[in-house]
Amino acid sequence: MRKGYLLLAGSLVATLTSLVCTCVESRRASKVVKRVNLAVDNLSDDLDIDISPIVVEEATEKAITKAVATEATKVATRVSRDMETKIKEAVDAAIEVCYPDVKEGIRARLTSQLDTIDISSLKREVAEKAAERASDKFDDELQGILDTYNRQLKNVTDIYSSITKAVRGDLR
Repeated sequence: MRKGYLLLAGSLVATLTSLVCTCVESRRASKVVKRVNLAVDNLSDDLDIDISPIVVEEATEKAITKAVATEATKVATRVSRDMETKIKEAVDAAIEVCYPDVKEGIRARLTSQLDTIDISSLKREVAEKAAERASDKFDDELQGILDTYNRQLKNVTDIYSSITKAVRGDLR
């Protein structure tokens, strides 16, 4: 229990020490920043900077070019999105107009194709495939039963063989 209190007291002292150090260093840094700002302000008040019109013109042209490119991209995206929407609407409208005609054509074609299907041959094919699958499954089951029977028969043979050897050994 005492170790816990000592550990807590040590942690508290370390925390307070770091807090005090942080405050002191913060004040020192603040004073340095104030001095640097004052020196920069004084220096900038004394300097006259002359920027050539060519540099200003080049910077302006670059800014304009960048702004134009950004706006052109925005406009192209907006136009593309609007065109996509208009095309989708036109396609939907065309589908709505053509749907009844197409629907009737498809219905007539499907009906004629369904009429040509021979139900009895379809039933035979389905029955043959079902019989094949059932036969395959039954063969698999029979093979499993045969394997189990052969293992058990071998075990019985081994048992009788051991009994025979034991009886022959006792009779001699």
